[in-house]
Amino acid sequence: MVPQSLRLQTAVTFNLSVFTPGHNCSPSVYQVRVWPAGEGNVDPAGTLLNITLTKQDLFSMANRYSRRCCFNVTSLRPGSYYRYHVVAENAAGKTPYMGYFWTRNALGSVPIESTSNRLGRASFFNQPAIIVPLTVILVFLLVICVGILFYCRHRRFEAELQPTKPA
Repeated sequence: MVPQSLRLQTAVTFNLSVFTPGHNCSPSVYQVRVWPAGEGNVDPAGTLLNITLTKQDLFSMANRYSRRCCFNVTSLRPGSYYRYHVVAENAAGKTPYMGYFWTRNALGSVPIESTSNRLGRASFFNQPAIIVPLTVILVFLLVICVGILFYCRHRRFEAELQPTKPA
């Protein structure tokens, strides 16, 4: 939705042509939210942009797209990571789309996404540093519980084999 060629240092151009019209029912309204994404930040609490757009608010890009499908987001920080949520609405209903983009840094290049520790950040229980020790502890506790059960059973069988002393 935000092609790399349309990213600048402080602005990006959204291409909403991914919501192609089907059966002559093209989107009439777009709801767009853009917010900076920090370490694991998926909640758009610090929303930078929350806007509703109609076809009249969009523009067409010469030599690229023939119909109105684009809009600009400005006042962004260079080399920053942003998330967005777009909902296209028409008479048939709503179609949501979420994604992310980087702005270009001061040298004009887009940061390599695979070198960032923020991109694709795993949830708490999907991190190896959490799940491996947790699994080891749970297996250890399970072995202890099974051991205690067998020990108690063994003691009970031993008690049954011992003759009781008459009083």
